[in-house]
Parts: sequence; structure tokens; C-alpha cells
Amino acid sequence: MRKPLFTFALSFALIQGCAGSASAASQELFQTVPDNASEIVARARDYAARYIDGLPNFICTQTTMHSAAGKKGDRWSNKGTVTAQLVFAGGKEKRTIQAINGKPISTGNSRASRERLTTEGEFGMLLANILGANSMAEITWKGFERLREREVAVIRYSVDQEHSTLRLSRDYYASAFVAYFGEVFADPNTGVVLRITKQLADIPPELETENSRTVIDYDKVVIAGADYFLPSTASVEMTIRSGRLRNEMSFNGYRKFEANSTITFQP
Repeated sequence: MRKPLFTFALSFALIQGCAGSASAASQELFQTVPDNASEIVARARDYAARYIDGLPNFICTQTTMHSAAGKKGDRWSNKGTVTAQLVFAGGKEKRTIQAINGKPISTGNSRASRERLTTEGEFGMLLANILGANSMAEITWKGFERLREREVAVIRYSVDQEHSTLRLSRDYYASAFVAYFGEVFADPNTGVVLRITKQLADIPPELETENSRTVIDYDKVVIAGADYFLPSTASVEMTIRSGRLRNEMSFNGYRKFEANSTITFQP
């Protein structure tokens, strides 16, 4: 039975859009296919297969800025900023909202803390489902590109609806697993993944969503004296029937989740 990789809970009123394409200079780099392309892909897949099991239990702070816009133009309206404590333990994520627009909220204040666009799965589930040992994704080589002043390998992927573990939900009255595709940006020598993009495809009409694009950037962080590559920023842009909506997320303050701490995950 499939478990959801990402879940989006959308309010009817909110709105969003999607990002642009690669530069002409980057396109030129795509023309060269190295003899060891399959080896580079294999390194990235091996890294993805070991990724979740290699992560420690940790806590970090997730800050999400919600924005909305019409379907035309670039005028975005700030719809609020949510600060949450994110705990990753036993391979699962749990977020506890702590403040909205800088004002602390009381525990259980569900109405005040309800986010209009929510996502889950940034911490390994997406990577494992794209490149992991049990992945059903179609993988192809794209080429090389410059990312944050380093050369990275770019790997294309696509997952059809039948094998998708990504669930899109609309206001809790409609949901479906949806197909998706995108690119993985990896260090060609180590296989370390530095960026993942994801775009939805063939979205059922009852979800009233025209398109959605996600970008997750990974950077090195130190937890309990060891180095890990974990999300530093992420963005989700979506177009629905009434307009466009966008989430811009940052993750910081990573630290070890101590063994004597407790947290309950909902089934």
C-alpha cells in the first residue's frame, strides 16, 4: 500500500504560480554526455538509497512565508509567516507550529495555526522515491550545469500515476495520487544531492489545480559534530482555479534530537 510522499492541503481562497527555465549557457553544457554518465547516476542512486537510514534524529526550525497572486502579473501579496519546530525521528517528520507572524500561539489552536498550503516529505522521502532502490521512476541523463559555483550532474526523472507516492489533496474533500517529474542535481564525484525539482503532471480536474512546481535546495549542516546534507530552502508554487499561491520555506537551527525527548506521530 502506498504511503503519501507529499501532501498539499489547499484553502479555496489562496493562489500561486511556477518558476522559469534554465539559462542558454546551461543548455550548452547539456550537449556533452560523458562516458561515465551511468556511473554518475549510480553514485546518486546509491546515495539516495542510503540517505534516510544515514540521517540522525534531529530538530530544526522551519519558517514558511505564504503568498498569493492573481493568474496574471507578478504582484504577490504576503499572506503570513508561520514558524514551526520540525522534528525528524525514526525516518518521520512532525511539525509543531509555534508562531504566526511572530506571535506565539497556544497549543491546540488549530484554527489560528491552519496553513493554507502545506507540504511534507522534504527530508528524504522524495529523494528515496525518485532514486532509491525501490524507485519506479524513469531515469535519464540530462547533462551538467553550474549550481552555487560548482559543476553538478543533472538527472531527469518521471513517475507515472500508477507508481506515484505523491498525494495531492484539495480542502480535504478530494485527493489523489498524481504523476510528477523533475530533475536531480548531484555532485558527479560523490553522488550527494544538492537540489531536487518536482512538477506535477496529469492532475485530476476535481482537484482544481492547473500546475505545481517544487524546488528543494540541500546544504551541508553539522549535527552533533557530523556533516549531513539537509534542506536549507524550499519553494512550492501552484496555480489553482482562483489564482496562484506560493510557499517559501527555510530550515535552520539544526540540532540533535535527544534520546530522552518524546514525540508522538499520528498513524
